[in-house]
Amino acid sequence: MKKNNTLLYLMLIGISMGGLCGWVFGKEMLIVDWIGEMFLDTLKMLVIPLIVSSMIVGITGLGDIRKVGKAGTITLIYFLSTSGIAVMAGIIVVNIMQPGLGVELTTGIPEKVA
Repeated sequence: MKKNNTLLYLMLIGISMGGLCGWVFGKEMLIVDWIGEMFLDTLKMLVIPLIVSSMIVGITGLGDIRKVGKAGTITLIYFLSTSGIAVMAGIIVVNIMQPGLGVELTTGIPEKVA
């Protein structure tokens, strides 16, 4: 059985090319940093609404609200608990790594704006 893995191959090529360009060009690649940041921000913006809307569509597709019962309760508990674990893990990692600790925010800001 032959599968169409074109997307997989394109993703692997893109990851390889990104790593190669970062290795060859170094800090000069920061010029295109905004593209990756915008992509990640878009993903973050879409995840929660997508999950919530798929849950709403699934529940309304059942018709009778009483059919949701145990499965809906388990799904809600699972969603809330995994979200809570992710938040706790994020807080712990931020407290351990302390990102931005040595960054001076005034660097690069001109004293007088002409």
